Amino acid sequence: PVTSTSTTMSTAEEEAAAAVVVKTKDIFAQFQGDWARAKEAKDPNAPFCTLATVDDRGAPKTRTVTLREVDADEGTVLLFVNEASPKFRQLRSSSKFELLTLWTSPTMTQYRIAGSTWSTLDEDDMKGQWKFKPKTSQLLDYYYTHHQPQSSVLKGGRQEFLDTMRHLREEEFADGGKDVPFQPIATGLVLVPSEIEQWRGSVTDRLHERYLYQKMPLADKDDGNGEWRKQALVP
Repeated sequence: PVTSTSTTMSTAEEEAAAAVVVKTKDIFAQFQGDWARAKEAKDPNAPFCTLATVDDRGAPKTRTVTLREVDADEGTVLLFVNEASPKFRQLRSSSKFELLTLWTSPTMTQYRIAGSTWSTLDEDDMKGQWKFKPKTSQLLDYYYTHHQPQSSVLKGGRQEFLDTMRHLREEEFADGGKDVPFQPIATGLVLVPSEIEQWRGSVTDRLHERYLYQKMPLADKDDGNGEWRKQALVP
């Protein structure tokens, strides 16, 4: 008698079969293009992203920060933080992070960008970036160093804080006077994602387009040609 056999693929095998492989620079260039279109459309959320970290009790913490740069060749995202902030302490403790961007113009587009690898710009590079920071941001770093750290309770209340900032802006570091000196607590945070989820909203039928990108192991440093597994997700 002829015996027929059939094999059933496991869920993992089915997912692997449904995946395609793409390059680091292609994923990040796609992000750059979506970000550029959001800025051109004057989406109010375009300058910002949400950064999630985990505190020492294992509780998630989120906050809005400014998205500074995205490097498609290196596969990195740059944020500016200060070393006295809770988010930096949490990253040093757990290293895990997730970023979220959501733009509604010209189309609804969301990215979730996660990983557990990061580094900081060296001081010389950060000094070079310092001159491009808005003056108010420079003054805040000065305040964190010489008055109170970020996220601490204002000892004299909100009005005293505003009065101090006004003094720094209009008297101590008035326009045309001395520049705000570089503050060593100002840090460039270079995030190296290992997982990215892209979401494009469909307001007409709610059948949103979702793709998951997972970074594959590298023997050497990623030069933009690193490989990621791309899979479509159920919306």
